[in-house]
Amino acid sequence: MFKPSTLNLLLIYNEHGKTMLPALWEKLRKTVLYLLSQQIRVDGIGWQAHIQLGWEKDPENLRQLREMIAWCHENGLEFHITELDVTIANKDSEMNTSCLEATRDAQAATIGAVVETMLQNIGQGACGVNFWTMTDRFREGTTFATLFDTEANPQPAYYKVKELLLKYADQSSNNR
Repeated sequence: MFKPSTLNLLLIYNEHGKTMLPALWEKLRKTVLYLLSQQIRVDGIGWQAHIQLGWEKDPENLRQLREMIAWCHENGLEFHITELDVTIANKDSEMNTSCLEATRDAQAATIGAVVETMLQNIGQGACGVNFWTMTDRFREGTTFATLFDTEANPQPAYYKVKELLLKYADQSSNNR
């Protein structure tokens, strides 16, 4: 039998919530603190961020994200976005490519706001961002937009993330 403490791995308490409902996140914080008080290892919190197009336009969303990241770091935990994509609901039985193409800049703004919020925490504690899928996909009435289209061509969100990574890498190297 292996012991997690002897392996080079992280134990992440992963939340599958499309939104950051304050009551849900408070329960999550209490659960993690309880586990830690019982000497049960938890290295971080993960969030499956399947967020709606325009999520960042509600300032409360970004505030709650910043607050959760800060709480994790204050408690010696990492914070990871484990599945980032932008969901676009449609009534079609297949991917609505015209809707997808018409919202490319808005997708970049939504993804960019989340990624930048994470990058603003460089030096505060560990943060990570993973995308749910690398290419756009469709499932059960929802289109999931990400960095590349279905043909693996980079989309505006890809260029926005690249721009942010270069910006924060430059800032990070200038602060050394």
